[in-house]
Formats: sequence, C-alpha cells, structure tokens
Amino acid sequence: MVVFSDHDIQILVDDLNDHASLLQEHGLRLEAADPMASRAMLAIAHELWEMQKTLGDGRRTQHQGPREAGEPIVNVHHTSTGTPYVRIQDIPERFQDGFMRYLLGAAVPVVDGETGPVAFEVDWLDWFHDRRPDRGRERAT
Repeated sequence: MVVFSDHDIQILVDDLNDHASLLQEHGLRLEAADPMASRAMLAIAHELWEMQKTLGDGRRTQHQGPREAGEPIVNVHHTSTGTPYVRIQDIPERFQDGFMRYLLGAAVPVVDGETGPVAFEVDWLDWFHDRRPDRGRERAT
C-alpha cells in the first residue's frame, strides 16, 4: 500500500482544484457554442471536486490532531459542489492579514452569493497548523 504524506496529498488536492476550476471556466464559456461539450466539462469538474473533497476529508480524518489550545472555531460552509470553505470575515481579526498574505497566488473557491473573500477550509487549516512548509506563513500568536 502506498502512503502519501500530508504535503503530497495537499499538492494533489490543490492540483485537482486547479484543474476543476479551469474545466468549469472553459465549460461555462462553451455553453452557448457547444452545450454537450460544456456539460461534459462541468461534469468532469464536479468529479474532480468530489475527488478533492474525498482526499482532503481522508487526510483530515487520518492525520488531523486534536484542536490546538487557542485555535479559533471558524464556521465552515460548503459550495454547491460540496467543497468546504471559510469566510475570511469569520476568522479572528488577528489572523486575517497573515492568512490573506498566505493566500496570495492561491486558488480560492468562487461561491455564488458570497460578498467577501473566502478560502478553502484546507488552506485555513494548513496555514493555522503550519502544514505547508513550501509556502510563506506569518501566523499570529
């Protein structure tokens, strides 16, 4: 059995999300010109998001330790495809600037009806728990 590290799984999850977002974007653009191709792309994007969710959920279930002392409770919401995300405004103010810097250049979910910035739940957890050594981090204490 092959065992992947949290870092490797996160890379896979990020790649799946990036590919799904591109497919969704292209699928929406094709809707008027080729509805069948559009539906196919959107269906594949949905499947990729489901795979991303499964990988992320499995990683959290297997590897997430108990909540850190002082870790804020941040409400988790879900996109129409089931992808968990957090609202930046729900994160305590002392963490917002550092987390937003961490997100620069990262993919973020696009959620209908959201008026403020949002981020994938996995990005919030990875930033807070310092699980991404490949990315800059300035977590407030």
